[in-house]
Amino acid sequence: MRRILCVGMPFGLFFKDFSAALVAAGCHVKRVVFDAGDFVSTPAQHRLVYRGNEAGWPRFIETILRRYKIDGVITFNDAHFREAGALAAAERLGIHRYVMEHGYLRPRWITFERDGVNADSKLPRAIEFYRDQNIAPPSDAQFDFRLRGVVVNTIAHFAVAIAGSPFLRYNSRYYGDSIRQQASGYVFETLRRLSHTRHREMLDIEALRAPDAKPFLCLLQKPGDVQLVRHSRFDGNAAFIREVMQSFAASAPENARLIIKQHPLDYGKEGCDRLVFKLAEELGIASKVAFVRNISIENIMPLIEGAITINSTAGLACIMAGKSVKSLGRAIYNFEGLTDQKPLDEFWHGTPPPLASDVACFVNYLKATSQFNGGFETAAARMVLVPLLVDAIKQDTLAWHPAAKAAPLQEPRGPIQSVHTSIRRRLETSGGG
Repeated sequence: MRRILCVGMPFGLFFKDFSAALVAAGCHVKRVVFDAGDFVSTPAQHRLVYRGNEAGWPRFIETILRRYKIDGVITFNDAHFREAGALAAAERLGIHRYVMEHGYLRPRWITFERDGVNADSKLPRAIEFYRDQNIAPPSDAQFDFRLRGVVVNTIAHFAVAIAGSPFLRYNSRYYGDSIRQQASGYVFETLRRLSHTRHREMLDIEALRAPDAKPFLCLLQKPGDVQLVRHSRFDGNAAFIREVMQSFAASAPENARLIIKQHPLDYGKEGCDRLVFKLAEELGIASKVAFVRNISIENIMPLIEGAITINSTAGLACIMAGKSVKSLGRAIYNFEGLTDQKPLDEFWHGTPPPLASDVACFVNYLKATSQFNGGFETAAARMVLVPLLVDAIKQDTLAWHPAAKAAPLQEPRGPIQSVHTSIRRRLETSGGG
């Protein structure tokens, strides 16, 4: 793959580093620019500005693919109309398709797969497949991660997009609710988090505890997220909360407790806390339920019997921690051997956690085929990630998942390991900043 078109990229400096490395590897790179935020983060030689609307997009993208003789399309997510349209056009023309996303194994991994990610991923949903692969645990580089990096890059992108809107129009609702609505929601949600301290939340959790108490963790999703609105049967967190709490009230044993955790990027649109407290009173379970905003799942994990999720990556983190998990959505990990397959009403009465060996087989396969160590937000994270991505593209080593069973992978990504080792040594020498 030598002539690459990028559609939608992570906010911030990632594309500048990525495109420079691709060019150094002998590739020609173009990126479709939609707003001023895209414009300033894209070097001039790579820009293809699109000023049209949704109706004109399919014709535009197919024209670009033909004109520049593109042989590989890379998108960031596969669900919004620009990215989905680019992937569909590439498929019609027989062009390689690659999709980036935030990692299934967050926070120090990103997803990079052929054809689709999340529920559209071609990852097999059978534990026997992963048992057969015999993949050794890949090494990984460590680097500092802060959620504020995502927040800062997002704010900066949209600040520039708004400032430049007289010259390059932008769609404020492309990612769901308008930027104004999300921004105002985050302001109020930040104030709520400041008043609802971690210490107070730990006291709320402690109040649920008894010598024989069995707490369960319910993981909410970000409002409007693709994982929620496209890859599940729920239209929002509210419907999920009602189903879980009604099942808990009707079927959970007397000693069961329920901790409902808000998503870190929730901007308060659905008022989940108010709904939880209201339903808890109505269902007569107020003394058994806690709602938390600030406490990380790492701090809650040691206390719980199991977790209920739609398809959050936090659900996979719980599986990796040896917890029983019930998924109510189309998660890549929702199959026999990793998650509980019984009805939710039965989950409260206990189910064995997955075998540690099965979890290791699944995670090792992810790391060897679709998960790339590194991140988009910081220089240290990009220093790890970009060489791995470029090497996979240049060597065409990205797995075709269904074909892997015929030729089991013995080493994770082959030549990438040597690249990875040199990066890790550079990080250790520089202190990983």
